[in-house]
Amino acid sequence: MISKISSISNFSVFNNFAWDNVVRDSGNNIATFKKFNIIYGRNYSGKTSLSRIFRSLEKGELPEKYPELQFEIIYNGQSITQNDVDNHSFDIRVYNEDFVKENLSFLINDEGEIQPFAIVGEKNVEIEKLIKEKQIELGDEENKTGLRYQFSLKETEYKKKKKERENIENELENKLREKANRNRYLSM
Repeated sequence: MISKISSISNFSVFNNFAWDNVVRDSGNNIATFKKFNIIYGRNYSGKTSLSRIFRSLEKGELPEKYPELQFEIIYNGQSITQNDVDNHSFDIRVYNEDFVKENLSFLINDEGEIQPFAIVGEKNVEIEKLIKEKQIELGDEENKTGLRYQFSLKETEYKKKKKERENIENELENKLREKANRNRYLSM
């Protein structure tokens, strides 16, 4: 279990952060993470930055805007640093604003979509494969592929034929009206 973030430097609001100097319990003892932890604070106090450190462990890469980031996390008594983000043995998942932007973009913009971020079990893997096959079969109207594009072609053809039928019906109705008017004048 992660017990503490010993130090953070060159990262957002954190510069020369030292856990042991700052994170204390009510008895002024150095506090550590417990089984469940809540990190809260005002805007721009560093909550997202902390989550990005944990997310770098999840993704195996440092946040791209902070190449000088340095940190040390204590995990089961071992030190994990920025150099170890792609070489550690624990499983971590972070749900933060970066996760939302990458995986749930439909919450941010109308064009967004949901990216699968966990597929568990053999049956679900098969289902995911079938979904991808169906997405390919459905295709894309803009890219002129699959059933969606074929449907748009048929719909355009249908509208054209419907318009032609309406024109023919109007023409026929006009001719019948003209003939009826001529017959009425002839019988007078």
